[in-house]
Amino acid sequence: MIEWHRNRIWYFDMPWKRFGVPVGSRMTVIRLDDNQLLIHSPIQLTTKIQLALSKLGRVQAIVTPNLNHHLFLSEWWLAYPQATFYASPGLALKRTDLVFDQTLSSQCPPQWRGQLLQTVLRGCDVSEEVVFCDPDSQTLILGTPWPG
Repeated sequence: MIEWHRNRIWYFDMPWKRFGVPVGSRMTVIRLDDNQLLIHSPIQLTTKIQLALSKLGRVQAIVTPNLNHHLFLSEWWLAYPQATFYASPGLALKRTDLVFDQTLSSQCPPQWRGQLLQTVLRGCDVSEEVVFCDPDSQTLILGTPWPG
């Protein structure tokens, strides 16, 4: 895991191919108040990732920012059943096998209200993207169009 902003934001890149083309995938980890961790765009969960996360805090929120970041959610549900799972608009209809706790909108949930900013980026026919901003580090956090 690579630290982006001291004691606040980390990321982990995972190799990923789409139609045989290497596009990669990135998960971002944000430390909220009380050492709660928000996982943005969860990637394939490994023991290495779980150990790294346990050193940073408690996984409390798992966010899928668009319709393409759902492939590994089942692994995260099994490993972190206490976490709140947030779906991007439309994802609950796409993944009817999963039960999400909340759907993201342009309104911040109480879990990170006052710590992060978010809005729904509209205009794409295929998917709406929920984008985040961390005012402390002045970092814009976006999902990628892939992995799936």
